[in-house]
Amino acid sequence: MSGIWGGQTALDLYLQEEGYKTLFFAGVNADQCVLGTVVDAYFKGYDCVLVEDCVATTSPEGGLSNIVYNTKNSYGFVTDSSRIVGSTKKNGI
Repeated sequence: MSGIWGGQTALDLYLQEEGYKTLFFAGVNADQCVLGTVVDAYFKGYDCVLVEDCVATTSPEGGLSNIVYNTKNSYGFVTDSSRIVGSTKKNGI
């Protein structure tokens, strides 16, 4: 389950047309939809950032920590919402 799985999706087309290179990920079912989209985005050349305190899952214990570990070590970066908000305030965004 991914928002950009396959050849060309509407989301992927939009991101390309707008020139987005870095994607921030948040959502539920982190070990399914969120991770699937992170992996596909990574292989399509996007810079992926998982917002750890903005993802969740209903999977058994350890599921979420595995997503964080795999993202950090294979597909991109992991941060939290306070760092994003702090950075935008610091830079006047």
